[in-house]
Amino acid sequence: MSNDRHSNWNSILIYRTSVQNTNEKSRVADKLNYLVGEKNWTIDLDDEDKVLRVVCNKEVARDIEQVFAQYAYTCESMPYW
Repeated sequence: MSNDRHSNWNSILIYRTSVQNTNEKSRVADKLNYLVGEKNWTIDLDDEDKVLRVVCNKEVARDIEQVFAQYAYTCESMPYW
């Protein structure tokens, strides 16, 4: 499903999270889908840092962090090159 509000996003944000499994991932999925679009984020559960990668505008960074906080998960910004 195409959503115009997600079409002009130009940043990639990377976070270390405390999400441990698919059940926990599904808890944040609906809100992340709403914020950035279903195909604009992933959580790598095989990575030791459970890395969340998001394609979006930087303005939604705080909203993303609040989604994780709402479920008592950590979500720490990681530097990348």
